[in-house]
Amino acid sequence: AGEAGVAAATKHMEEQLPAVLFDQPFEATIVDRTKGKRAVAEILTSAGVQLAETEYHQLASSMKPGEIHPDVITMLNIIADRFVERSRDR
Repeated sequence: AGEAGVAAATKHMEEQLPAVLFDQPFEATIVDRTKGKRAVAEILTSAGVQLAETEYHQLASSMKPGEIHPDVITMLNIIADRFVERSRDR
């Protein structure tokens, strides 16, 4: 997508998403899950990125720790702990 894609995606987000979302990105009441999925698809399209919903996990590889919702981190830590527990039990 490059710089032009980033600029297009940023413009799209500024025009289409509530301004409060930029100040409180983890506020669950701002955008419901269905609208959130559609928003992600629209942002990617505006940037010229074609990514199927089943491939959204690829976005995580470029995320910074502060961009990941705290609930996701908590759940991933729980999952990792369970794997460690199971490996010890074997």
